Amino acid sequence: MRKRRIHQFSKTRHSFLRKVRMREIEITLTDSEIKPKEIRIHANEPVRLLVINFGSVEHQFAVEGGSCGIEIDCLKPGQTRSLEHVFDEPGYFKTACADGQDNGHDLCGRLVVES
Repeated sequence: MRKRRIHQFSKTRHSFLRKVRMREIEITLTDSEIKPKEIRIHANEPVRLLVINFGSVEHQFAVEGGSCGIEIDCLKPGQTRSLEHVFDEPGYFKTACADGQDNGHDLCGRLVVES
């Protein structure tokens, strides 16, 4: 009887974890801008960053600051990539996009993690 109760508890906990929603944030890159310029999320909120390159050249995308070092390399024109992350500390992070051409077209935004 005991094993059955433990098993039922495990099933309930597992289904609860599957119901946790991940917030999806779309980030678009063009040859001249990154949108949105500012993203606001809550600490410990699971997020999926969906990065789309609408530009005509290859781009890289990164979130920089604190202990965070997230990046997507070699995002070809028309390509979409995603990454999932949980920011556990409040703070300000730089979102950056470089076109890989070394021609000064680095694009920046900001990700704000609120408590």
